Amino acid sequence: MSDDSDLFKTNADDEAVLPGTGLPGKRRKAFKASDDAAASNKSASSKAEPAPAEPVKPALTPEPKSAAPKAPRRGFDWLLLFPLLIVMAAGYSGWQWYQSMLEPALGTVTENRDNLIVLGERQQAVLGQQAELIETIKQQSSSDLQWQKQQDEKLNALQKRMNRLDRSARSQALLVEVGSLMRQADRLIRFEHDLPAAAATLRLADGLLLELNDSGAEYVRGVLANDLQHIDSALSVDRTAVYLQLGQLMQGVDGWPLLQTPRSSFTPPAVVAVDETAQGFKKHWAELLARLRSLIVLRPREVRDQPMLPPEQSWLLRENIRLQLQQAQWAAVHAQPVIFENSLVQAKAWIEKYFDRQDVDVKRARAQLNALIKTPVSIPAIDISATQKALASYRLEMSIVHEEAAQ
Repeated sequence: MSDDSDLFKTNADDEAVLPGTGLPGKRRKAFKASDDAAASNKSASSKAEPAPAEPVKPALTPEPKSAAPKAPRRGFDWLLLFPLLIVMAAGYSGWQWYQSMLEPALGTVTENRDNLIVLGERQQAVLGQQAELIETIKQQSSSDLQWQKQQDEKLNALQKRMNRLDRSARSQALLVEVGSLMRQADRLIRFEHDLPAAAATLRLADGLLLELNDSGAEYVRGVLANDLQHIDSALSVDRTAVYLQLGQLMQGVDGWPLLQTPRSSFTPPAVVAVDETAQGFKKHWAELLARLRSLIVLRPREVRDQPMLPPEQSWLLRENIRLQLQQAQWAAVHAQPVIFENSLVQAKAWIEKYFDRQDVDVKRARAQLNALIKTPVSIPAIDISATQKALASYRLEMSIVHEEAAQ
């Protein structure tokens, strides 16, 4: 291990590989030393031994061989053995160096190569496992996405169902309120004859139907618009003007003058003339009858003559007239034509009976009462049953939709 560590701790020059040998570092230096020694031995042996003669090419024609002179025989040259020994020692030392230095390094390289092969196989196995894991993750991700899509679809369906339920519940609540308003408007028309309040109630119901934003609600609104048109035509009579005119009459009651003298005028009886030609008893009887006729006057009483009212009764008369006019106001507002007409006729009769008809204010009041008596305050027959039937049908349809949404 120390040799291996020394081998790998050399500098850049020692790690350089000698061309042609493949030996790095210190072994390169040792190889160079052995190579130099072998080269020097080879040069020495080449100098000691003669160069061999080149072979002679034979001629085309055979010639007789001439006897060559034999070279003198030399003895064994020990000097040639010394370079051989040096070469053998260098080879042995190289082999020992190889065994001691290079072979462990080659073993380490081989072991590292085997380890790398094992690591590569393991890496391939890990890559295969990773590919399988990725494929599994993709399949799981695909199944998760499909499950998520299914859950989203379920949530969307549930949300739509909840929206339908909320809309149905809100629609049911609005329809209940619209039905209550319709019943209230019908009561105002039938029993109280209050068309302005009934029209306001129906318009409020129309606004609630508009919030539903549905075709069925639009149909109900169309029927309701027809009923509102009839009510508006019935409201064409200006009951407010009638109410204000009656109020002005009530304010002027205290200024109307009462009758101060009887309506019939007294005329003294004519003096009966006595016959001047009569004498004695006849003459005296005629004078007695004339005097009695001057003392006793017989005359018929007119029906219109009324005695003068005391102050407390005149106040009660004026208050009764005010009450009749107030009752006429109420009848005009509530469309009660019979009560309206009777109240005005009674007030007019009291005015003509107890007040001075020659007065300007009394004349104006009588003229206003005559015009008001002719004013129609009745309400034509208005029926909103068509709207109520359309609303009931629409409510039934919405209840069916609500039950379907709840399932």
